[in-house]
Amino acid sequence: MRLKKDSLLLKIIFYNNMAVLLTASMIAFILTFITLKDIGAQVPKLAAEKIKTLDRYYTFYMSKMRDDISMISQNQNTLLNSEITQKNNVNYQLFSDKLKSQLEKQNYKIYSETIFSIIGKDNGILGESGDEEILKNFSTSKSRNFLNFISKRSKYQMKTSFQERMGDDILVRISVPYYGDSEIKAFVLTFMIDDKFLEVCHDFMGLEPEHKIFLLTGGDYSKGTLEISTGEKFLSDKVRSELQLRDHKYYFAEKSVGKEPYYMALYPIRNTNGIFLGSIGIAISQGEVIRMKTLVFLFIASVAITLILFNSTFFGKIFYKTLTPLAEVAEASDRISQGDYDVDLKIKSTGEIRTLIMSFKKMIKTIRCTQNELRAQNLKLQENIFRINVIEKLLLGIHVEDDIFHVIRSIASALTSEMGLGYSRAIFLRYSREIESLVGEYALINTNVIENKDDGVAKAVGGFRFQTESLNELVSYIKIPVRKPSLWQKR
Repeated sequence: MRLKKDSLLLKIIFYNNMAVLLTASMIAFILTFITLKDIGAQVPKLAAEKIKTLDRYYTFYMSKMRDDISMISQNQNTLLNSEITQKNNVNYQLFSDKLKSQLEKQNYKIYSETIFSIIGKDNGILGESGDEEILKNFSTSKSRNFLNFISKRSKYQMKTSFQERMGDDILVRISVPYYGDSEIKAFVLTFMIDDKFLEVCHDFMGLEPEHKIFLLTGGDYSKGTLEISTGEKFLSDKVRSELQLRDHKYYFAEKSVGKEPYYMALYPIRNTNGIFLGSIGIAISQGEVIRMKTLVFLFIASVAITLILFNSTFFGKIFYKTLTPLAEVAEASDRISQGDYDVDLKIKSTGEIRTLIMSFKKMIKTIRCTQNELRAQNLKLQENIFRINVIEKLLLGIHVEDDIFHVIRSIASALTSEMGLGYSRAIFLRYSREIESLVGEYALINTNVIENKDDGVAKAVGGFRFQTESLNELVSYIKIPVRKPSLWQKR
């Protein structure tokens, strides 16, 4: 069976594949969109979760330092009073060193790189302890904004913390009021947000190695685990202005560092006047998310393509098997239209196609019968037309003025000739007035009825002997009276 390009079978298979393709593509697009959107939402969700954790940890870190200072200061009241009673002169530097030493005993990792200061009632520094190198680089003498802040507050307002910027660094100062000595107004612990502090925050938040933590001073990069040079511009002027003017709890943005895309979450740091100093930032890597999105997209696309191929193969075979009989009916119709009625359709289907094939077979059978009848009628018609033509020629060729017996013999010859009417026999009867009867004169026999042998003897091909060899002898004995109704007259 040959399938044409406009075949119904090919169209059904094609449109079925197109329907599956569109459906699979739509489902794949929707699933991909929902899945990728859900996967993409995990990054901002993770960033929001981690920045809130950082906020809690930062607050907890400050609170713990204040609690530790309050605790050690209360434990040292007896020592301080005894020194005052004995000497009436307190070595506040020694007192500062002892308090700093107590803090380091509690947690050396946190307090080893801090500066502990004792602030007097006149807002001056009575004693200050810390590593000499740290004191040299971050001495309060280089930045006394916190003294101005303390001078404006009483002891009952001193339990707080505040930040200030110094170059590319941000310093955090924790102030705790002290009531054990009238000369002492407060204890102040100063530390810098450095790489060690960022590392502790990174571990506390449980960030993966691919996620980064960093510090910004203003809008420039200061330090952290991102591969960016210190002092490099990190935030745009628009974002800087927005952070300066608006009191953001957190700020989120997308940014690529090198070839790695990150989702940034910033925790703004402000001074006591609300001025933006910088931010502690968390950079959530989107590389793994992008790779996951790619894998999900490829997986869904492969499933869709597999579904299309499976449908094209499996259902294509089903359609082919189901609709092949219909194509055979169409091919048979084409053959019948060209005059070929020898078509044999085998019933291989069910349902409407089976009914169609059975009806088509009945139609072919009816056409064959009708064709045979028409062929027989056509032959009969041709025979009659031929005979009419012969009779017409015979009548036109007869000359009545000639011998009537010659005319009669010519008519009898035409009746029994294969070129004429083709009758097997013709008998000539003459009317006799004497006996008032029809008397047989002679008979003519069609040459197809007898067969001439080599010896010249004629032999009957079919029928009895008297119908051929003895017919002329028998004709002479025929006498049919015409007075009474006879068989001849009835006919």
